[in-house]
Amino acid sequence: MIHTFCESCGAVRNFGGLADLQRKLNTGLCRDCWKKVAAKGADNPRWQGGVSYNLGYRSILTPDHPFADKHGYVREHRLVVEKRLGRYLRPDEVIHHINRVSLDNRDGNLLVTTSSHHARKFHRREKKKCYVCGEPQISNSLCRTHVWPYYLKDTRKTNGYNERKRVREAERRAKKRAVLASLL
Repeated sequence: MIHTFCESCGAVRNFGGLADLQRKLNTGLCRDCWKKVAAKGADNPRWQGGVSYNLGYRSILTPDHPFADKHGYVREHRLVVEKRLGRYLRPDEVIHHINRVSLDNRDGNLLVTTSSHHARKFHRREKKKCYVCGEPQISNSLCRTHVWPYYLKDTRKTNGYNERKRVREAERRAKKRAVLASLL
């Protein structure tokens, strides 16, 4: 922990982390004073013109939009569709990119749908195919036609065990019947 004076307010400040120390060495300011004078918007050297990219989507700075995030950005495809419709999108409405390219925000590529419809229609997983005939599989990469012979084949492998178990059960039942008959 380094104890030093802030050049702006003169208060004794504790600089504990590496980021605090680097800020002190670069600006001579404590965290509170640095936040007051830090360049914002177009004055910041990292300013990108109010455009941000996050999770494959382009967001535009529109701080007065009712659905802007905490930094004031709204996804561009929402703005394009809202302009076309002449109203804000409802919270249950989502935008589907028809060609599945999230940065292609042309008006003709965007489709308004509800969240549940969008998931059901556009993000349904395709069923895997049976490796024998190509039909949708139900179990172990096999379709309804080929799954039962597969299981029968497995039972044939252990058939000796199953047969011995069946014989033991029959003997146990016969012995039980004999005991009951002797009591009568």
